[in-house]
Amino acid sequence: MCIFRQSAELNKLRQDYARLVNELGEKSSKLQQEELQKKNAEQAVAQLKVQQQEAERRWEEIQAYLRKRTAEHEAAQQDVQNKLVAKDNEIQSLHSKLTDTMVSKQQLEQRMLQLMEAEQKRASAEDSMQMQVQVLLLKYLKNLGFFSSYLVPT
Repeated sequence: MCIFRQSAELNKLRQDYARLVNELGEKSSKLQQEELQKKNAEQAVAQLKVQQQEAERRWEEIQAYLRKRTAEHEAAQQDVQNKLVAKDNEIQSLHSKLTDTMVSKQQLEQRMLQLMEAEQKRASAEDSMQMQVQVLLLKYLKNLGFFSSYLVPT
């Protein structure tokens, strides 16, 4: 009975051994899969870190570009503003000169009118005086007898 019992124990040990070998194979396979997954995850993390660094570098480049373009835009805007102020000052100066010129023209026209009126008065006075001188001269000449009486009015 001992042999039978030993044989049953041996069979049980063989079954346990086969089951343990099978479990060991399964666990070993599972462990290899986990290690492979871990290795793949580590590679993905490393790749993501590289991509993150590249994205950060590009972000810095974009920010630098935007700062540069903003500074250029502000400088151009300031230049346009300065030119606008200069043109506005030029327009005000021209307007002032135009106003002065118009005032001067108006004063000149008034002075010309005054001179023309004075000339007309002077010419009228001269004509009147000349006429009086001629009349006096004719009367004088008539009194002297140079003209016959019908030529000179009395």
